[in-house]
This record gives sequence, C-alpha cells and structure tokens, in this order.
Amino acid sequence: MIQLNEKTNVKTLDGIFALMTETVGKSSKIVFMGIGNFNRCDDAIGAHIISSVIESRLGPENYRNSLKFKSAAGTKEIMTIAAATTPENFVDEIIDFKPEVIFYIDCANFDDAAAAPGEARLFYEDSLAHSKAAISTHSMSINLLIEIFKHKIPSAQNVFVGIKPGSIEYDYSPDYIKNITPAVLACGEKIIEYFKNVILLRMEAF
Repeated sequence: MIQLNEKTNVKTLDGIFALMTETVGKSSKIVFMGIGNFNRCDDAIGAHIISSVIESRLGPENYRNSLKFKSAAGTKEIMTIAAATTPENFVDEIIDFKPEVIFYIDCANFDDAAAAPGEARLFYEDSLAHSKAAISTHSMSINLLIEIFKHKIPSAQNVFVGIKPGSIEYDYSPDYIKNITPAVLACGEKIIEYFKNVILLRMEAF
C-alpha cells in the first residue's frame, strides 16, 4: 500500500479509464505494474489485477509475472508486471524497456475523507507522500523505485492508480481473493475488464 496526497482531478473510474486510454494512445511504450501483498486482504488488489490480466492470456499453466504485448504494426508495446511485494525484481527489465509512462496500480491511502473503500483515484508523481510516515507493505518503497527510474529513464512519467482499502489485515490463507473486501474486488474486476476489452484488445502477447 502507498500513501498519497490529494493532488488530483481524476476521481472517478471512468475518468481514470479515459486518461489511461488517451495516454496509451499517445505513447509507444507503457508499463503497467501491479503492486500488493497477497497476505494482507485488500492490499492484494494491484497485484491481483495485473496477474489476472496476464493469466487470461497465458493460462495458469504458462503463467509468469511479466508479459509484454505489441500492436499488430509493432508500433506500440505494453509491459504488464505483477510485481506483488518485490517491484525491485523488475527494475532492470523496466529500464531496458525504456517506457514513456509507468502506471503503478496499488491499494492506497489518500487524503479524501469522503472516499469509500473500493473507490479509485489517479495521482501523479508529485502526489506521492515523501514523509517517513508513508506506509508501504513492499520491500522497496515506491519513493526509492521512482528515484531509480528518474535517474535511469528520466523521460518516463510516473502515474499512480490507487484503490482505497477496506482492510489490510494479515491473512495467510491460500485463497487470497476471498479476503479482498467486495467493494475493492468489484473495482478491481472493472479494471481487469477494461484491460482486456480496451487496452489490450488488439495487442498480441510476446
């Protein structure tokens, strides 16, 4: 889970989808990284979204945590990464890919008291909390990850899609999906369908 400040005008899922579609349309290389802890209820949602997208193309028997897609003309490439709690494992792969935009999808706390669990927000890099109090359930903080990318691929834009959690309690049961609260899971499923039916509809996995 990441801690974010309220500095965004994109506060609806439809608005997020519209912006993501526009960004993908204008960019030739894009990364979508799903982050989250499968043992902490709603914190699993980011990793669940991207892992579900990957599995829908590869099937469970051929599943892997990173999968690239390309357009028929070869002019656009999208990298999807189910990073879970170890985004640092994919740093070199992302740097080699040289994306123009990196989308991070994660469970997130954001400064909006009126927001209910399961609501999503889109934040830009300047909304990331840099205080020592920022919450992270991942071995490498998002702050450090961004600093690495700013140094190695300075032209890349960092964008966050945060989903407000209802619970981030620990639960080590193997069926993590049942521990995601209904509102958060429903939001995740809408994002999964958006990926399948819009972003990756005419993209070939490779």
